[in-house]
Amino acid sequence: MKMRKIENPCWKGAIKEILTQYPHAFTIKAIDDQPLDDSFEWWECVDRNENVLGVIFYKYHIITDEFEIEIARNLKYADIKGVGTYMLEHIESEIFNKGGNTILSLVNKDNTEHDSVVSWFINRGYEVIKEQSKRAFTCLNKFKQ
Repeated sequence: MKMRKIENPCWKGAIKEILTQYPHAFTIKAIDDQPLDDSFEWWECVDRNENVLGVIFYKYHIITDEFEIEIARNLKYADIKGVGTYMLEHIESEIFNKGGNTILSLVNKDNTEHDSVVSWFINRGYEVIKEQSKRAFTCLNKFKQ
């Protein structure tokens, strides 16, 4: 596996294919073949055959001094273990090397896999921030160590 930065990401190809596999997890408003929000930095994880195993994207929130990440595996390759952890560790390294101190992830409560996704993040050092039943998301964060 290797990580590759996506230059000029658009709503097509692997990004569209992967994120539409999770209709209740992501709230991306996009038009076919059009550029995506350029405040995010997009990466993809590929295998040696150039199959896209997953995507991860993040942006910096200057007001809160946090980096927000979103991550999605390609369900077509769900049998390949460790893809999510590999992508997450790569992006954490990128963020912390840029001087970031806090990483935030929002898990949509409408996500059918909400509980397992939250547990997955917790198992990788993230903490739930003020769980509130009325919020649409569960917020998790991780601090630079």
